[in-house]
Amino acid sequence: MEPADRKGGAGGRAEAVEGREPTRLDRRTFLRTAGTALVTSSLAGLAGCSGGRETQPTLSIGYKPKFAALQYLVMSETGTLSELDAAVEPTNFAGTDASIVSAFADGDLDVGFFGVTQTLKMIEKGVPATGVAANHKNGFVLVGEPTFADQFESEGADAFRQRSEERGEPVQFTTGPAGGMGNLVTTYWLFEELGLSRDVIDIQTMAGIKAIRRSLLSGNAAGTALDEPTLTRLATEDAAVEYLAEPESFLPELPGGIMVVRDELLAERPALARDVTRAHVQATELINDQPAEAAAAASAAIGDSLSTATARQAIDSAASTYVSDPREIEAGTGVFADYMRSEGLLDSDVGFATAFDLEVYDAVSN
Repeated sequence: MEPADRKGGAGGRAEAVEGREPTRLDRRTFLRTAGTALVTSSLAGLAGCSGGRETQPTLSIGYKPKFAALQYLVMSETGTLSELDAAVEPTNFAGTDASIVSAFADGDLDVGFFGVTQTLKMIEKGVPATGVAANHKNGFVLVGEPTFADQFESEGADAFRQRSEERGEPVQFTTGPAGGMGNLVTTYWLFEELGLSRDVIDIQTMAGIKAIRRSLLSGNAAGTALDEPTLTRLATEDAAVEYLAEPESFLPELPGGIMVVRDELLAERPALARDVTRAHVQATELINDQPAEAAAAASAAIGDSLSTATARQAIDSAASTYVSDPREIEAGTGVFADYMRSEGLLDSDVGFATAFDLEVYDAVSN
């Protein structure tokens, strides 16, 4: 499988999203004007005192060392976070039983790096969370084992029906947990874009990229959705995997990881919220303008499993379009919010306007 070259950004935002009025604007305006009078226990470190003397506030950040949070890895490794007017307390949730989403929802984190879909579900449940920056877009690619990829290239959607009839069973696709970004990208492409009947597809959810990869390489699965750096690793290993579709072909502005802050941070320390967002913007600029330095940071943060050379190839991939402006994923977030409602994953009209505060990004990017 040849790694794809980076492609240009997607077109303008979907008309259906333009003009949408934020439904949480009044609440956020209140938080900004009355924030100094608010006292919350979840961010006690932001106003910590000792013996009557004010101490430096803390800023707890949760992340997983992956390309969906590449800006955090760059900020951490380049020392940008040390320039904040706060003592940063990072927590790496990789390889642990603890959930970064649960920790954020419980108030144990001030800042979290996770997906749009998780954020929408948290907000619907009443968690005081606000997206202040996007991390990347169009980050997943649909891939398949070579025999099926060839069949799909020649037959299109009919390849699924033919394979199902030949084998007397549904065509298996593997994904991450139900409701996660990889899972939703896969099912959206299969059922919405290709219009396949659900009786010809068997979606097997698995925990972790290693299990998904094994299923695909063993031939048990016909395909899946993968992101970087897994795509580049497979390419450098000359693995038996071929591209089926890239998101720009069916859903430009596909959202992925984002940076989310607790609303208390916006209320009590708006300057700190802006500063960490500004650091995010600077990290995005470094990724796009100095990819070699960003690759070195990613390799150092992830460890021996990712060489600097592989990280650099992954950054140059078509599946690595790094952004900070939330508007870059506005249309895709709207589409996925609607899709999540149709799948029973959301009940309310939560969407882009309720998930993001554009004023924070605009304040530091202009």
